[in-house]
Formats: sequence, C-alpha cells, structure tokens
Amino acid sequence: MSMDHRAFVFDYEAFVRELRPQLFQLVEGEPAALDEFIDSHWPLLKHPQTRVPLHQQWRDVLTNPGIKGEAALTRYYDPDGDIGLHDDWMRTLKLLDHLLPSGGSVTLGEPIEHHGRAFDPRLQGTFFQSPALVRSNLARLDNITTGSDDEGIAAWREALVSASDRGLYVTF
Repeated sequence: MSMDHRAFVFDYEAFVRELRPQLFQLVEGEPAALDEFIDSHWPLLKHPQTRVPLHQQWRDVLTNPGIKGEAALTRYYDPDGDIGLHDDWMRTLKLLDHLLPSGGSVTLGEPIEHHGRAFDPRLQGTFFQSPALVRSNLARLDNITTGSDDEGIAAWREALVSASDRGLYVTF
C-alpha cells in the first residue's frame, strides 16, 4: 500500500492556543471539549475528506471522533492547499535518511500524544511542525550538498519555505 504524504501550511500558534488541549482530551477518550469547539466554529470548518463546509447539523455527518478532530483542524489550514510529497514520500524519506542523521524526520514533525496515546485519525500518521521546527528542518535541508538537486528534496524545501512563518500539518 502506498502512503499519500499530505502537508498543509498550518496556523500552528492559533492551533496551540485554541484546539490542542481538546485533542489531548480526545485521545484520553473525552470528546466533549472537542464537540464544544466544533459547535462554536462549525461555520469555519470543512469535512476533512470531502472539503465541503460543515453545516449546523455536523453531528449527523461526523460520527467518528478522529474525523471530528480532523474537521476541527481545518480551522487552521486550507484543505485544498496540499503541498505534500504524496507517493514520492518514501523515496525522498530514504534519500534524506541516507544524507542526514534521521533526515526523513524533516518530512514529518511531532505527533499529538498524551499518556502514550496519539491523535491519529487515519492510523497512518498525523504530525505537526511549529514555525521554529519548520525553520530548523529547512536549515537541515540547506546543509545538504550531495543529493540536494533531487526533485523530492527540492519540492519539500519549497513546502518548508512556504510554511516557515506559520507551521505545518502533515498527515497520511
């Protein structure tokens, strides 16, 4: 099975202030705070798979807790603005791991984990990069000399540049 590496420029600072605590609660099995967040913001949110704006009866459509979390995340990124590596991710990951210590990690980020449980709605990986982490990963890529002309590395460098002031959301 091929993994579709999707990435989006993401308002990381607002996410940390407004939604991350509710995702911690969600992974602990307590969805009430996330439901309240969606109730308060549903006109600004989209269904994560169809990208259709949510309506007031969102509970009829979003029944899976993970999908609710994904929908809430759309407040912080444009679901139509995918800048990920898609099917080229594995090849780029292997090349980066060859060129840098833990080099492939620059294509991911940090998970939302709480007490050993992770927010991972599709069970294939969900990661976040703060603006500082994006800039750090960009600096790591800029230090590569051999292999830096690779299409995947160049595409990922462009993605990091575009996200350097806001942050990045990576999912599969």
